[in-house]
Amino acid sequence: MFKSYQAIIQQRRKLSLVRERELIALAPKGSSGAQEELLFHLVGYFIHRIKRTLYPSVVKRFGEDLLQDCLVLALKNILPMSCEAERLVDV
Repeated sequence: MFKSYQAIIQQRRKLSLVRERELIALAPKGSSGAQEELLFHLVGYFIHRIKRTLYPSVVKRFGEDLLQDCLVLALKNILPMSCEAERLVDV
């Protein structure tokens, strides 16, 4: 489970709280580097929480789906507001 994400987790180490706060502040302003770094950090965090919180049978059955849902919600919050406004106009 989560084998495809293990390389990402190994490459990206845990961020310090100060650096994480900086990324959170920069990401909604449109900094693509901050968005990417924050998203990679969140992948490791989400996998950690999924493995620690849920029963192994639930992780085996629904783990990938839960991770995808977490990433969708994270992207929705990380993307700048201007991009969301443009998307709403296009619809």
